[in-house]
Amino acid sequence: MILGALIDCGIPLQHVIGELEKINFSGYKIAESMTTRKSLSARRIEITLKEPKNKVSVHSHKNHSYKSDHHTHEGFRTWKEVRELLKDSRLPDSTKEKSLRAFELLAEAEAKAHGVARADVHFHEVGATDSLVDMIGTCIAVDFLQPDKIISTPVAVGSGGFVDCSHGRMPVPTPATLNILSGKPIRPQPVEMELCTPTGAALLVGLAESFEDLPKDIRILKTGLGAGSREGAGDLPGVFRAILAEY
Repeated sequence: MILGALIDCGIPLQHVIGELEKINFSGYKIAESMTTRKSLSARRIEITLKEPKNKVSVHSHKNHSYKSDHHTHEGFRTWKEVRELLKDSRLPDSTKEKSLRAFELLAEAEAKAHGVARADVHFHEVGATDSLVDMIGTCIAVDFLQPDKIISTPVAVGSGGFVDCSHGRMPVPTPATLNILSGKPIRPQPVEMELCTPTGAALLVGLAESFEDLPKDIRILKTGLGAGSREGAGDLPGVFRAILAEY
């Protein structure tokens, strides 16, 4: 949703795709389309994966590769593997730093939530190729924009209910999401639906310099809406909004 909003602001998707090719992984396709969420027009970025031929994943590092059969799904990676993948890439240092920061926040939050060492955290949803493309792609888009400052408004989170994930059934907001947002202002919404995922929280906290309401006396340059896969909850549309402004 964040990447879709940034692309909707005018950042070229082809630039993002070109930069992603500097990372040593493949097997995915990126497509963009316009859709509606609660009557709002928004841009949807879809990342689709090629079906793996078997359940043995192949990992490449520099000039050699090895097979690993301890993963049960193609593309799942540990925090250590994600870190090495980024460090070995040809991405600009600034993009590497932003991406590593977001993944580190996620690893720390998951480790605390599930009582394991950070190095032992296995990224399931987030370690899969589609989520890697999504998170790193967002950092690439931000680097293309080169904003002087990034501000996030207080984060909307669901209140009550449960969400099913690789760790089982979790309360909303999930423990990992709350760990990442610790110390940041949030705005619980009276809907039993996950409005902010750990991935989204890690990107916001990793990229934003402050969390506050929109500054006064700003001049709006562009706005963009990114759509998620769901329509929304109650009267809330399933969108993320990005605003480019001068102040």
